[in-house]
Amino acid sequence: MLQTIHDKAKGLFAYIILILISIPFALWGIQSYFEGGGKKLAAEVNGKEIPVRAYEQALREKRNQLRQAFGGRIPEGYLDEGLLQQQALADVIREHLLAQELEQAGYRIGDRQLARIIHGLPVFQNNGRFDKALYDRLLSTQRLSKAGFELQVRIQSLRQQFRTGIAGTAFLPASYKRDYLRLAEQTRNFDEGRIDPGQYAKQAEPTEKEIADWYQAHRQEYLTPEQVRIDYVRLSQAALARQIQVGDEEIRAAYEEQQDSLRTPERRHLRNILLRVDKDHPEAEVRKRIEGLRKQIHSLADFERLARTVSQDRVTAPRGGDLGEVEPGELEEVVDRTAFALDKGKVSEPLRTARGYELIMVEDIVPSRIQRLDEVRSRLARELAERSAENRFLDLSEKLGTLAYEVPDTLDDAAEAIGAQVERSEWFSREQGQGIAASPSVREAAFLPEVLKERNNSELIELSPGEVVVLRVAEHRPPAERPLEEVREAIRARLRQQKMRELARQEGERLLQSLRAGKLEWDGLARKGVRLHAYNDVRRDQAEGVAPEVLKRVFRMNRPQAQPTLSG
Repeated sequence: MLQTIHDKAKGLFAYIILILISIPFALWGIQSYFEGGGKKLAAEVNGKEIPVRAYEQALREKRNQLRQAFGGRIPEGYLDEGLLQQQALADVIREHLLAQELEQAGYRIGDRQLARIIHGLPVFQNNGRFDKALYDRLLSTQRLSKAGFELQVRIQSLRQQFRTGIAGTAFLPASYKRDYLRLAEQTRNFDEGRIDPGQYAKQAEPTEKEIADWYQAHRQEYLTPEQVRIDYVRLSQAALARQIQVGDEEIRAAYEEQQDSLRTPERRHLRNILLRVDKDHPEAEVRKRIEGLRKQIHSLADFERLARTVSQDRVTAPRGGDLGEVEPGELEEVVDRTAFALDKGKVSEPLRTARGYELIMVEDIVPSRIQRLDEVRSRLARELAERSAENRFLDLSEKLGTLAYEVPDTLDDAAEAIGAQVERSEWFSREQGQGIAASPSVREAAFLPEVLKERNNSELIELSPGEVVVLRVAEHRPPAERPLEEVREAIRARLRQQKMRELARQEGERLLQSLRAGKLEWDGLARKGVRLHAYNDVRRDQAEGVAPEVLKRVFRMNRPQAQPTLSG
């Protein structure tokens, strides 16, 4: 359901809805679910308190952004948790400072404007119109108060208004633009010499003592991943739909209600003749010619013959101008309007289209009709089952989330209330899992402090549109040291790489000193095993094949004077 909301909502409002529904207790002074009513603060900004839950949500979003950037899995050792925490807290503080500034500056969103904003959100609409019952049900399902939700819509709208105003009034002085263009269009010609660390592989082979010493000094880097097994209760809208039996009376009632939508559009079987207008065939000449062609058409056979011999439509000409059956709106407007006004067997006057001049003939007309009940029975039954399942899914989702929240030390009550079973997963880590744990959202929720350490049930988690789950940790394996024998080869490869890079660096420094002292010519580097490459007219933003660190160094180097500038 959360994904459904995401698909229907756009921009600012998607952000509002998704954030609020994902953390229904984070922002409105509701006492912490997992903290027994005690309030914990992440920070205080000008006397205003920022709850820990708001900070934790910001931190989860940061992790999710990183995970998505790496295709679902953050590489081991890449994540700097301390830095991520600082950035998340800074984001939350920045948002609160902005909110305070907006309040002091007198920014306001009136009640009517707020109503227009909410009424315009597709997620709360039914057949293009705001549906109050749907609005109430969605907020209720996510345990959101109207006052709280509308407050956050108001706040986010103000922030967007403020940002738009700043961006819309920004300007760039002409001197800045000139300087930017001058720097952006600069080019460099340079020679590069690369030393391959692989040539030092034999010299870089680490000893057993070096491997053992490294292991002892870095034992904390060689731990088994922390793992858990979870109990979970899953709710699927598709599974609910399969359980629903739709009766004949319901299908017939739906058939009667949907007569308009069950009506097939009128279709027309058309043929065309096209003469193009271009520099070699002026408009007046083409118009006169096609009028002459029209006078020769007295039957379908005449039209087909002329289409094959003179039409310049390369697609339809070989078929005697046959366009096939078309529905209203499929062709260019002037052709569409004319074709659906002609009687069967009639030929249009010459039509000026985007391609030139055309004649249209109506070969046959398939009238509009209402599809028979037997033609649409299976579709109507499926739609009724899906609609009923959606309503039941919303109700059961609310019940599942509520009971998991109200009885946080077991999932049995929640499972019984929705007629589901408590299932158990296999072992999985923060970064990898199978089955239910293949979902990054499940893995993240399982390792949250309130779930892992305090052993509470999780919040409602969306696995996919129409599928949610709540979970709790059943078993926990803390990280453990891996024996040296298990990690020996990984350490060997790591030390070998480090040594090879260091030997290559030392050789590079030695060669650079020889170049600067005049003891070695640039071309002589090739005899030393250095791969040489020349680059010409390289720009900062167009440097294919140049390593980013090399490009940065080149553009920082001084302009050559009598001798080339060297760097390494």
